[in-house]
Amino acid sequence: EAEAGLQARRILNNPDYRPVFYATINVTGHFLMLYALALEWLANNIYALRLMSVLFGLAGVVAAYLFGRELRGPRFGLALAFFMAVARWPINFRRIAMTGIDTPFFAFLSLFFLVRLLKRGRLRDALWAGLTLGLGLMFYTAFRLFVLALVLFGLVVMIRWAPRLVYAFGQRGWRCYPGAGAMLLLATGLVVMPLVQFGLANPEAFWYLTRQISIFTKRDTAHLSTALWQSTQQHLLMFNFKGD
Repeated sequence: EAEAGLQARRILNNPDYRPVFYATINVTGHFLMLYALALEWLANNIYALRLMSVLFGLAGVVAAYLFGRELRGPRFGLALAFFMAVARWPINFRRIAMTGIDTPFFAFLSLFFLVRLLKRGRLRDALWAGLTLGLGLMFYTAFRLFVLALVLFGLVVMIRWAPRLVYAFGQRGWRCYPGAGAMLLLATGLVVMPLVQFGLANPEAFWYLTRQISIFTKRDTAHLSTALWQSTQQHLLMFNFKGD
């Protein structure tokens, strides 16, 4: 919190300071810029920074409802929003000025637009899906795993339900989907391009924290399989039982 606040103040005090990525706390300039706006528009203290986490948390509840409603109707949307609102992990991260709580917001919003894209095949939904995916990648590092999960899910769907997909797309018309897919990739690529360029030019800074905390390089037990199993249990218990 303190380091993020100091960098946000530096942005306000120095017009030439516009970082793409700040390796010390592993955040992008987008995140620091939001903090800078909070300090300038709300108050020059820690509560203004924490309010950004509160807003991301509340927006995540709304995004969960939108995705659930689009997927299975309003009741399912309300149920998903309820669980998002009361889960231990989001409540904990809504109260502190740290990156992380932004990920559920971008994840649910991306899923919302992706479901709309699959149903309608509109370029507008592809554009918004690409923008939300790109912005998610520009915030919390772990969002990269969400994108990986999307890709794996898409492959599973294509393998298991290929005939249904062919029939569904045939009923709606195939022509709109290649263009929508291109728009999705283009929008995502344009948003993340500054971060990609920084990573290519400064790999040590870009991967510094990831290498420090990776279970493949640092763990409490010598056996990787045991460490992965323990980590998985702790991760699952974190949501509603214990842990941060």
